[in-house]
Amino acid sequence: MSLFAQVLLAPSDPIYGLMEDFKNDPREKKVNLGIGIYKDDCLNTPKMRSVAKAEEILLKKEKEKLYLPIEGNPLYLQRVGSLLFGDAFWQEHHMRAAAIQTVGGTGALRLGGDFLKKEGLNRLYISHPTWPNHKKIFTQAGLTPLPYPYFHEGEKRVFFEEMKLFLMKQEKRGALLLHACCHNPSGMDMSREEWREVATICRERELLPLFDLAYLGFGCGLEDDAFPVRYFAEQGLEFFVALSFSKNFNLYGERVGALYFFGEHPETACRIKSVLKSLVRTAYSSPPLHGAAIVSEILGSKVLKREWEEELHAMKERIERMKRSLKEALSNGSRKEAFRFFDSTKGMFLLSGLTESQVERMIRERGIYMTKDGRVNLAALTPDNLDGVANAMLEAGLE
Repeated sequence: MSLFAQVLLAPSDPIYGLMEDFKNDPREKKVNLGIGIYKDDCLNTPKMRSVAKAEEILLKKEKEKLYLPIEGNPLYLQRVGSLLFGDAFWQEHHMRAAAIQTVGGTGALRLGGDFLKKEGLNRLYISHPTWPNHKKIFTQAGLTPLPYPYFHEGEKRVFFEEMKLFLMKQEKRGALLLHACCHNPSGMDMSREEWREVATICRERELLPLFDLAYLGFGCGLEDDAFPVRYFAEQGLEFFVALSFSKNFNLYGERVGALYFFGEHPETACRIKSVLKSLVRTAYSSPPLHGAAIVSEILGSKVLKREWEEELHAMKERIERMKRSLKEALSNGSRKEAFRFFDSTKGMFLLSGLTESQVERMIRERGIYMTKDGRVNLAALTPDNLDGVANAMLEAGLE
């Protein structure tokens, strides 16, 4: 008998499982609004022009494919630090940071979770709702994820007062997972004043923020989307940031990410970096070479960076157009007020208000796939499929 005869079948991932179901669906007019991948009007995920040019440069100058250092590509980490914190601030304060190149944003989150567990910060407060994989990542790391109120489903707004009251009642010394921009799945972000209040709460309750920043540039632009991270840094708070460049560089398969710690003292950053490196060494030793080299090449060139920013802005604008068009298609007479909240959302996603049974009906009857919470990937809408999607949502009972 096999040693593994008693192994239980693990449940499929809700998002990747949905992808597999979509792939196996024979219907021609099926639509995948589930996984968070950017699509253009032809449902392609094009290689960005800036990325293609960076690859041409790398092809000419790369002479070898050696291991990167444990912490990753140093130029990449330096240039990403400037992007994240701002050039002047990073130049002055980079010694207060510990930076690690990671295997995508998920790898950054897991590395952060492993560090928290190792250092005894076992409680991690996670927004409700959140990206489904968050809870799994941190549970596997040995942490105890605890939900805090964030989004009011009925009123379609950030549940900020309730969030504040909840956090103020918790024990001191814990970790707090925060979506820096483009909250997934709701698309609802806090205002700058609310972020300032969260910073005060973190200081008073000794909460360590862990920012998840997977959609930089898709909200209000690169500068505005980085505001929470930059404000917390300016206030002298300690925190982690988990970054992903899958979406904003269309480098999904290259697994380009980073984890940054920022604190008060260079000595603290140095010690934390040593621990993070020891965790990396026993996990994967060294991160992938190519994707980080692409990002570094672009961020290090004024011409390529400008082109990338223009391409990213165009992607953001397309998503905004699709959101406005969906709102118009759903809004009719008395329904106009019901979809006014679309105007307050940012990024690729919003929660449509569809129930799980209504989502199942859309999949079954129309071949329109989305996660069971009714999250819509706006980037997968096109002028050709939008009316059909809107009609299907209304037929399913969306009010």
